[in-house]
Amino acid sequence: CSSDLELAELQSVLKHLPDELAAVTKFGAWTGWRKSEILGLQWKNVDLARGLVHLSPGTTKNGQGRTYPVGAHPGLSQLLLARALYFGDKGEDEAALEACARARDFFRTVPDPAGVADVDDFTATVHFFLGHPAEAADLLDRCLTMMTTIGDERSIAYAKFRLAYARGVVGDHEGALELLAEAEVEY
Repeated sequence: CSSDLELAELQSVLKHLPDELAAVTKFGAWTGWRKSEILGLQWKNVDLARGLVHLSPGTTKNGQGRTYPVGAHPGLSQLLLARALYFGDKGEDEAALEACARARDFFRTVPDPAGVADVDDFTATVHFFLGHPAEAADLLDRCLTMMTTIGDERSIAYAKFRLAYARGVVGDHEGALELLAEAEVEY
């Protein structure tokens, strides 16, 4: 979106869309790409380490390839990661986790500690989805550590809620209850 009016219009549309359609709509608004181009993306088209998304020649309306810089719009890398989970690149579990790792590396170069925490939080969601709760708990523990140095009270409370859930899933019920009690006070 290039103007405040366009951003306001986009926001008014997005609030009426389900999450999966909102993600495609945001991606299209930010990149100018067509729905078929966005839905046709595969992990081989995403290079978060270099901060680029590619459309191969022959996949666009005019037949020419295209490249878009991920860093051109905040939130684009999260949408790309979300595609792994919500748009069902079935059978590509390792690719989804590798993309999360590349996104984390990308945010480390920006530097954007909040971006790293966001990617770790999202990666934890992917781990839960794939049935790896211990890995999710480890990531969420790091998120909480990071949030205590860079976040506000609400962000810290959210990190505690997420970690409490993870600890409960892995069987640390006492730790989960302690975190929940702290988070409730802070929230």
